[in-house]
Amino acid sequence: MPEFTKHLDQKKLSQIFRRFGELECKGASPLYETLSLAVSGDSDLLVLASHVREGQPIPNMLFASAQALLLEDRSNGKQLAAFYPNFTNTPMPPTDAFPVFRSFCLDHADAIKKHLKTRLVQTNEVGRCACLWPAIANIGKQHDQPLVLIEMGASAGLNLLGDQYSYQYDTDIHWGVDSPVHLQTKLRGSIRPPLTNMPEIANRIGIDLHPVDVTNEEDMRWLQALIWPENVERHQRFEAAVQVVRKNPPDLVAGDVVEQLPALLEHIPENVPLVAFHSFSMNQWPQSVREGVAAMMHEAGQTRDLYRLSLEAVATGQPQLEQTQWINGMPKIELLATCEPHGRWLEWNSIPEI
Repeated sequence: MPEFTKHLDQKKLSQIFRRFGELECKGASPLYETLSLAVSGDSDLLVLASHVREGQPIPNMLFASAQALLLEDRSNGKQLAAFYPNFTNTPMPPTDAFPVFRSFCLDHADAIKKHLKTRLVQTNEVGRCACLWPAIANIGKQHDQPLVLIEMGASAGLNLLGDQYSYQYDTDIHWGVDSPVHLQTKLRGSIRPPLTNMPEIANRIGIDLHPVDVTNEEDMRWLQALIWPENVERHQRFEAAVQVVRKNPPDLVAGDVVEQLPALLEHIPENVPLVAFHSFSMNQWPQSVREGVAAMMHEAGQTRDLYRLSLEAVATGQPQLEQTQWINGMPKIELLATCEPHGRWLEWNSIPEI
């Protein structure tokens, strides 16, 4: 049975919401900033929020649970939806939202508790493909056969289909294919990313503790509900990406990456070039998983063409794309790029010599 956060007293929960509003939402989400600060002083909503699973970010879960209900039936929460920029082009002032939000949550307390008790934060941000896929394409350029991709922490696997998206870097650089998913990224620095031809992909495999089924409408509503209301463009491209991935869904494997990765590696022929990547997953991995993944990748790199792409911000606070390639059994590590967490800007560092 999952553990919940009821061991936290209301004072601690209040501090969590206040800090979330003041530090994370300020300048990014006026609606969530207003709601966070107000929830921090409301005992009824703090009790409701305490039903979140242990280890999950409590404010994100509460706000996503409410938005998921709006996505399911907007008419049922018409007054609250009027404050959400992703639901209306003329949202009501966020400063007036809390009384409506409070009533909605208390009226739908059972449904919200269900989300809090059963769901997890599993964002699937396709904007990060603008950073990941130039590196994948550059690897593909070096091989005369299709690549196999494994994503660790794949959620619904939307980032495994980056070769089926359209990209625009700055105002004049276009890449990718004609697609309903159009990603726009500003370039920083003087080095242009290696925008070679998209590689041929032999297989796409995602590993996740709780894979999200792209064909399941309820699962997709939950992923969309995790996107903040002001991020209208992210909502739109998420919906477009879901439609693309439904036409060619990747293979998703449920389980711990340390337990699942060895079997997957064993069944992929050693003469097939393999790219294993992860983005914003490592922060959720305990140290034992990080060490286990590193050990397995190093072992596999002794006998095959293997690449690991890591787009994480654990060590630096700023997302960095790092490539590890095993050459004659020895790892070669290169810092390829830094980027904004949702792919809004990208600064390429070097073109890797493969």
